[in-house]
This record gives sequence, C-alpha cells and structure tokens, in this order.
Amino acid sequence: MNTYNTISVVIPLYNESKNIFELLNRLNKVLSNFNEFEIIFVNDGSTDDTLEKLLTISSSNKSIKIISLSRNFGHQIALSAGIDFISKENAILMDGDMQDPPELIPDLINKLKQNYNVVYCVRKKRKENFKKKYVTFYFIEF
Repeated sequence: MNTYNTISVVIPLYNESKNIFELLNRLNKVLSNFNEFEIIFVNDGSTDDTLEKLLTISSSNKSIKIISLSRNFGHQIALSAGIDFISKENAILMDGDMQDPPELIPDLINKLKQNYNVVYCVRKKRKENFKKKYVTFYFIEF
C-alpha cells in the first residue's frame, strides 16, 4: 500500500552549476512536507563545477545522493542511472534547468492519490528560441 509520503526525486545535470543552489532550496521547501525523501542528482559529465557544488551540498545533507557519470551520456541515460538508485516508494523525474518547477511535486503526488499509476506534466510554454520551438512543434504535431 502506497503511503505517498516517501519520495525520490531524480535530476540529471549537465553544466547546471548556476542552478544547483536555487533548485535545492526550492526542493527542500517542497519536500520538507513529506515523511521521507531523497534527491538523486546525476552529474552527466559536466565540464563546469557542477560536481564540486554537488559534493559540497551532499556533505551536509544525507538526503542527497550523487551519481557522477564518467562522461556525457545524454539525458535519458542519466535519468536511467538515477532510477536505478531510487529507494523510496514514489519517484519524481525532473530536469535541473529550472523549467520543471519543484512546487508542482505536491500536485503530482495528489494525482497519484487518485489512483493514477503514472502522472506527468506537459509544458504549456517553452523557453527555447524560435528554431527549437519550431522543431519541437513539428516533431510533436506531425
């Protein structure tokens, strides 16, 4: 029986050094309302100081786990690596670029409580440039 109060959040990161502290602050605010949680950061071969910042924050926070891949394998492989280490009953997969707001986590869990097995979000607006928006629209719509 799912208690909905234990959560693993998996976040792949590639050169997201500038977002880590804000992302972690926002996650901690949201996740503090749950009984048990873990945040699994997957460093996908970053070339900036992403890994160093992750190691710093994890040294004082036992709910943070770090997986560091030897090179950049790509988003899907990084997510898969993180999924392999989930230890809680519910899993949230999100990007580390701040386009997935951590504040939506309670809404996702509330949908699970309504007997859905899988819940996901769809972005209504994208922050990419015109070319990326066009390619994404073309891929999705046709």
